Amino acid sequence: MIHLKRIQNQSGQALLLVVLGMAVVLTLVLSIATRSVTDISVTTQDEESLRAFSAAEAGVEQILVGGPVGSNVSVGQGSFFGTKVDLGGGSEFIYPHLLKAGESATIWFVKHDPDGNLYCEGGGCFEGTDIKIGFGPASVVVNPPAIEVSVYYDSTGNSLYKPITNPGYVPDYSDVKIKRYAYDPLTARCSKNKFSDISSQLSLTLSPTGGSSQTFNYSTPNITLPAGRLLFARIKLIYNNNTDYGVGVKTNISDSLPAQGIEVNVTGSSASKTANRAIQASRHLENS
Repeated sequence: MIHLKRIQNQSGQALLLVVLGMAVVLTLVLSIATRSVTDISVTTQDEESLRAFSAAEAGVEQILVGGPVGSNVSVGQGSFFGTKVDLGGGSEFIYPHLLKAGESATIWFVKHDPDGNLYCEGGGCFEGTDIKIGFGPASVVVNPPAIEVSVYYDSTGNSLYKPITNPGYVPDYSDVKIKRYAYDPLTARCSKNKFSDISSQLSLTLSPTGGSSQTFNYSTPNITLPAGRLLFARIKLIYNNNTDYGVGVKTNISDSLPAQGIEVNVTGSSASKTANRAIQASRHLENS
């Protein structure tokens, strides 16, 4: 009887060990299976996200070169929804990038066609006689920046623009001239650099249409522009060696500037519509 009980106890222990071993193996199998399912899901999501981002990038590129704007535009392994709006086009414009010392912002007085040609058919080009420029930070600084403004124009009145109704016409830029202005809000520097002292011209707040308001602590008086066909102005910041600052332009409310560029907003989707990625991009007419 004692021997029989020992055999039964050993059999029970063996069964318990087998059950425990099977439980451990089952746990490992389930863990590996769960990990595999998770990895596959993450990989699939990454691939879908990449396809959506690629579709958004392709949409931005297409719209910037005059491609379709709208919804469900097919591209590659996905599609995109895109919108395009003009930058500027009102009486106030804030240049979209901060400037380092020596860098310039270009402000256009004329329109551009899709190929980059200048034209003024149908109106829309700037016909005002003066502008005001705000620049620098929103508060007083020890060494404020100064600005140099170069206005490109043609005093002879020769045709500078390529008419849309005559695509083969070649504009004449041979008589383009430059008129320069220089302003400094630091009186002590004006005696040396011979800039116009604008220490009393402070705080210009611009609220462009469709944009956020911004205050520039320094501003010029109304700059009287040269007579003739105006092309563009380059505004260069000086003396801001350690800090990047912004610039903005204000005209009379009846003298709007033309569009200064475009802003594109695109949402790309994967083919399965399970992933979406959005991109915003802008193109300023800097080098046209």
